[in-house]
Amino acid sequence: MAFHDLFTSPKPLIACIHLLPLPGSPLYAGTMRQVYETALAEVDIFSRYPIDGLIVENFRDMPFYPHALPAETIAALASVTREIVQAARVPVGVNALRNDAQAALAIATVTEADFMRVNVHMGVVVADQGMIQGTSHETLRLRAALHSRVLIFADAGVKHATPLADRGLATETRDLTERGLVDAIIVSGDYTGAATSLEDIKIVRQHTTLPLLVGSGATPDNLLHMYAHVDGLIVGSYFKQAGKAENLVEEARVKLFTEAGGDEMREHTRDLRLIPALLLMLGGVLGACVACTPLKGYSGLERPKEEIALVSVSSYINRAVVDGRAFGASGISLLPGSHRFELSASHGEQPYSCRPYTIVDTFGFDQCRKEREADIRKGKKDPKECRLSTYTQHRKTCLRDYRDSACEITLTLLPGKEYELEVPPPVAEPPIVIAALVSGSFLSKERVGLGTSGTCRFLRMRTEQEDYEGT
Repeated sequence: MAFHDLFTSPKPLIACIHLLPLPGSPLYAGTMRQVYETALAEVDIFSRYPIDGLIVENFRDMPFYPHALPAETIAALASVTREIVQAARVPVGVNALRNDAQAALAIATVTEADFMRVNVHMGVVVADQGMIQGTSHETLRLRAALHSRVLIFADAGVKHATPLADRGLATETRDLTERGLVDAIIVSGDYTGAATSLEDIKIVRQHTTLPLLVGSGATPDNLLHMYAHVDGLIVGSYFKQAGKAENLVEEARVKLFTEAGGDEMREHTRDLRLIPALLLMLGGVLGACVACTPLKGYSGLERPKEEIALVSVSSYINRAVVDGRAFGASGISLLPGSHRFELSASHGEQPYSCRPYTIVDTFGFDQCRKEREADIRKGKKDPKECRLSTYTQHRKTCLRDYRDSACEITLTLLPGKEYELEVPPPVAEPPIVIAALVSGSFLSKERVGLGTSGTCRFLRMRTEQEDYEGT
């Protein structure tokens, strides 16, 4: 699989999931629950906007190990990554900071993530962790041994570091391309959140044919200057509260950036769309666009609601692609006409082989007791109550079998209409795709089948271990 096969967008926007401190790190809070909840909450925010990929990082584990991560960090990073892979509808990557490329590759492989980032793939740099040496020879041999399809994104001129012997950005780029066998190259500013130099971007662009990503400092203000020269963006700091990397994701900033990104994309693609636009105007086809073939990749968002069709998918469909664009349960707006939808569906059987277990939030319970003791010392009439049962969860882990299918359906969409695609659970044969016309209000929707169905083919049966609330 190549970079452009992985992402449906020609210039993907990849958002960072900076995990809270993991077990073993100095700032770890003593419980993984908040790590999971915060990560999945940020995944949910990003799912509401045109984000094309996610990259998971142990960003708050400072100070970082320079090379191999300890077992507890690898275990935690793998566990959270798997949850994110299952929740996300876009490709997911892993970066094991500061430079444990083998751990990142192994985690991405076993969690079914799609790519990894390595900060120092080749050469030697001097960083705040000391000297860091690239281990490309080990990483690539491990990928071959694991028969892994995980793509490797490598930094050129990595931030927070200086080459031990500066051979120049051009030479480093050529080596990564020709000798490092990477799948994409990342160029960044001097530190997290720092704008990437346009001059550096142009140097890297001139010396590689590989996809080029900007790895830091992208904002709505500088997007116009760099967009034409790169193949994608990795954004972390700007999406955070106050634009600070150490803060949590702020939805308003994600919305602002993606809206600005849409403007820049339209600005740089206006010449490509000029000819089809003129043809539509001269031919007077716009009024009869029901019979038109839609422009590939055009979502129709600039049109009035009455001139576009909205298509959404049911919960059994975990990935949907139309005209080269991926979309999820929130739906996609399309020009009327004929569209071919490619769907990935998954149907789970009843859980089995369940094993109960108990989680006690000892950290929270201890904090409560301290607050209670403080209330008693202050002479409060109603000191805080601390019941161990409040901080105890009864859960169970079960096995569950899933049937995965690949489906497709072709629909002719009418303007001003809303559609839903569903792949109901199969009985014995592969399922089918059912299309329905949706009407009514948000709280009370009615679905009328169109009598049009698509085809599915069975891909595989897989077994997952899942966690449930105890009964």
